[in-house]
Amino acid sequence: FKALLPALPELNEFIQQAKIDEFVIHTAIQKRFVFLSNNDPYVAAQLSIRLGQAIHAQLVEVPSAGHFMQDNGFTEFPQLWDKLSPLIAIPQNINK
Repeated sequence: FKALLPALPELNEFIQQAKIDEFVIHTAIQKRFVFLSNNDPYVAAQLSIRLGQAIHAQLVEVPSAGHFMQDNGFTEFPQLWDKLSPLIAIPQNINK
């Protein structure tokens, strides 16, 4: 993230030192997604939206998912699989 995270101040020094090169990300990574939740207790949705806009990523909101971790009741991530599976070459006879 490009902004400090009040809920995770232990990451702030790293965030301040990190240099995100939006041009490199935009040109080197063909498909970009940013997943966000409207009730993330650690990363405000607006911060994820700003990052997504900066790297020209498709924003994917997962309502009421918290911080995408089991402690917030989030144990499966089908939205991620929905975006990744078309990008992955899966052998046709994988179940044979």
